[in-house]
Amino acid sequence: MKNVKAYVISVIIISVIISLFCVAFEHSTVSNLYAKSAVVTHVNHVTDTVTIQDSNGFCWEFKGCEDWQVNDNCVCIMNDNATKQIYDDEIISVTYENNC
Repeated sequence: MKNVKAYVISVIIISVIISLFCVAFEHSTVSNLYAKSAVVTHVNHVTDTVTIQDSNGFCWEFKGCEDWQVNDNCVCIMNDNATKQIYDDEIISVTYENNC
């Protein structure tokens, strides 16, 4: 009986996690995503914010200073929010880019 109860609880928890994941990325379809290269221009450890600048001169910010340093290169996965203007685009993920 304990195994059945644990199984049911596990299935419910996994279902809730999957549902939350789907809701969070409901508007992030593959067609809305694109990649962008950028360079770190400022790291603020007080606010835990990293500022990056892309090749067009647009500046973006994300949270999580960790090991980021000025002049580090990165690649971002961006969400265009299904609009043509770039000003409302969001950073979905950031990955360090090594240029050796």
